[in-house]
This record gives sequence, structure tokens and C-alpha cells, in this order.
Amino acid sequence: MYKEKRNEEGVMEARRLESLKQIAAGIAKVNIFTDLCKAGDDAVRKALDEGLSYLAVRDRKVAAVREAVKRKIRLFGSENKA
Repeated sequence: MYKEKRNEEGVMEARRLESLKQIAAGIAKVNIFTDLCKAGDDAVRKALDEGLSYLAVRDRKVAAVREAVKRKIRLFGSENKA
């Protein structure tokens, strides 16, 4: 089992390296749904701890998931490719 180490962006370094290895090996499908859910869940927990309203909590979750998606797009080298 690997030890989790977070970098500045909050991405677990071991998972990031594993994803890069998979891509380099030619893996075409990498599941990222759990990572996106975790980003949203962490944002919701933090917003609730701050006592924010429902809409503010929702906005934080959406923003966190959006940023997680952007990180994955950059990680996979898919930026500006549609």
C-alpha cells in the first residue's frame, strides 16, 4: 500500500503518478469519479463547518468539482483538445 502525500493542489501524489503511468502505458480509460466526488464532499464539509447557506454550500461544491476536473484535464494532457 502506498502512503498518501498531498501536493499543493491537493492531489494525492501517489495517485497522480499512478495515473501518469497508466496513460504512458496506453490505458485509454481512467476512472476519476471518486476523486471528483471527494473534492465536492470536502468542499461541502468545509462550507457546512463555516455555517454557510445551502446555496453557498452548493456553489462551493460546484467550484471544487470544476477545479478537480480542470486538474484532471491538465494531468491527462487534454487541455484545449475537444
